[in-house]
Amino acid sequence: MLLLLVGLVLFFAGIRSLRLTGSCAGLTLAWALADVLGTSISFGLVIAVGGAIAGLVLISLNLATPLLIFRGTLENSVNCEPPR
Repeated sequence: MLLLLVGLVLFFAGIRSLRLTGSCAGLTLAWALADVLGTSISFGLVIAVGGAIAGLVLISLNLATPLLIFRGTLENSVNCEPPR
C-alpha cells in the first residue's frame, strides 16, 4: 500500500518528481559514502545535503540539455532558408 501511495505522489508530481528523485539519490549516496568513511553524524549530514544539491543539479542539467537541443533543432528546421 505504501508503494502505491509513493507511486501516485510521484506520478502526479510530474517533473518535480524527477528532481525529488535526484535529490534523494544524491543524499542517500553521499550519506552512505560519509558513513563508510567514518564521519560524525553532523558532518555526514552536511555531506548528504551537498550530495542532494549535486543530485538536483545533475538531474536539472540532464533534463535541460536535451530539451535545449530539441528546441534548437526545431527552430533551425523552421527558420532555414530554401537551397538556391
